[in-house]
Amino acid sequence: MSDSIQIPKGPLPPNYLTESRGHILISVGVLFMVLDITAFILRTISRRMKRVPLGWDDILIIPALVFNLVLAVVLMLMIPYGGVGHHTLVTAMNDPGKFVFLSKASLLVTPILYIFAVNLSKGAIIQMFLRIFTVGPARQVTQVVGVLLILQTIAIFFTIIFQCKPVSLLWTATERGTCIDTQKFFAYTSIPNIITDLAILVLPMPTIWNLKATLQLKIGITITLLTASIGIIASILRTVGFFTIHIFQDPTWLNVTVFAYSIAEPGTYFLAACFPTYRPLISYIGSERFLSTFNTSYWRGSKKYGNITRSGEDSEQGDTRGAGQSKDSRDVVHVESIGLAERG
Repeated sequence: MSDSIQIPKGPLPPNYLTESRGHILISVGVLFMVLDITAFILRTISRRMKRVPLGWDDILIIPALVFNLVLAVVLMLMIPYGGVGHHTLVTAMNDPGKFVFLSKASLLVTPILYIFAVNLSKGAIIQMFLRIFTVGPARQVTQVVGVLLILQTIAIFFTIIFQCKPVSLLWTATERGTCIDTQKFFAYTSIPNIITDLAILVLPMPTIWNLKATLQLKIGITITLLTASIGIIASILRTVGFFTIHIFQDPTWLNVTVFAYSIAEPGTYFLAACFPTYRPLISYIGSERFLSTFNTSYWRGSKKYGNITRSGEDSEQGDTRGAGQSKDSRDVVHVESIGLAERG
């Protein structure tokens, strides 16, 4: 480990023995558990409304939810069973046995839960993009990103399991052996998450903005697909936390921030995988506030897999505009209409 535990010199600061940050972790954990469950229920309702056949994104989203919920529960259990939230010195004086649970959970169990929670949610987003992009470079790049996610998951999984020789060294300090620098490992393995986030962010943009469609339609589709990239914010915050917080100087105290980000990041990815599927539900509710960004004739047309042109003067120009569309553009708009309006 790169840093040793630091004990305050001189008299202990006021409230040092009693102060706790555990409430932060509980608040974040409960919040994202509620949000994720709600998002999944709304996603299921929205897709059932259109009686959509089961797709790969629907399959991946179920274990993604399970891993997100279990991750949040395990991290919150570190408060009573691992001493998280209090200073390390306080935990050592009151119940040093909690460090065994802390080591097993923070260095072995939660990293595995985390990588599956993140990449299963991302996988659902990738599958959504593959349904939208039927041809062209965008589909090929999406497939490459999907393969990278699979390889990253496998590599990190086995690195976590065999990070120490022997493996039991993680929770048995009396044994001799070696371990990798876990803080650097978690920090640098967070960088590929940001890279794949950026790929997910920019993937649809060229295709969308090359469409021969109205500006309103382009903006509407862009906003919808950008919701699939909101996880990048939590990913950046978590990565910065690993590079700036020397967690092993006071692990039970400082890990609260990192653990909170570790709940929020996969949680936001899960929400991002659900948000683009809500169009049928929002349309059913009929709230004009939700639909004000989009032209009402587009909603009617997309439900019928119709033309992307507006009513009125735009419809008079439909033949001219349609003649100029490339085959790829027509394919993308058609799948967009089916995948996001009809299929949710």
